Amino acid sequence: MDLTQCLAARGSSLVRQPVTTEATSNVHVEFSAAVVREWDGAHMRSTEIVTAFWDEVWNAHEPDAVDRFVADDVVIEAGGQEIAGKDNIRSWVKEFLDHVNDLHVDTIETFQNDDGTRVTSRWVLTGTNNGILGTEPNSKPIAMTGVAVWTVDDDGKLQRGWVEQASFELYHWLLVK
Repeated sequence: MDLTQCLAARGSSLVRQPVTTEATSNVHVEFSAAVVREWDGAHMRSTEIVTAFWDEVWNAHEPDAVDRFVADDVVIEAGGQEIAGKDNIRSWVKEFLDHVNDLHVDTIETFQNDDGTRVTSRWVLTGTNNGILGTEPNSKPIAMTGVAVWTVDDDGKLQRGWVEQASFELYHWLLVK
C-alpha cells in the first residue's frame, strides 16, 4: 500500500480533489484549481496570490518566480529557522526542490481575513525522496501536510510567512520503511 492509498484508507481528505466554494460570512474560502493565472498582485484576492505562489513557484519548479510574489524585505519562518530576503527565499525554495523529485503542493483550503492582509493555507506536498530532511535519496514516495500563515502588503506581496509542516512524520516514514 503506498502513502496515497494509506491516506485514503484512513479516510483522509488529502486525497480528494479540491473544489471551489463561494465566500461565506466574513471569511472567504477558496480551494485550489488547476488553472493558469496571469500575475497581477494588485488586483488579485490575497487567497489567489498565495495559491498562485504555490503553483507558479513550487509546482512550476521556478525559484526565480519568487520575485513576483514576495516583498523585498520578506521573512519566512519554517522548521525553526528564519529566512529573510528574496535571495534567501529563492535559495530555500531551490534547495527544497533539489531534495524532492516531482515536488507538488496541493492546497487543501486557503482563506483570508476581511481586509486580505492575512491568509492561511492548508496544503499537502508530494513527490519522491531525493534527500529531504537529510535522509538518503531513495526515491520513496513522500507526502507531508502543512499550514502556512501569510501577511500580504498593500501591493499584493507576501510580507511575512510562518510555515509549519509535519516533517517528523515524514522523517519517520522515510527511516522506517
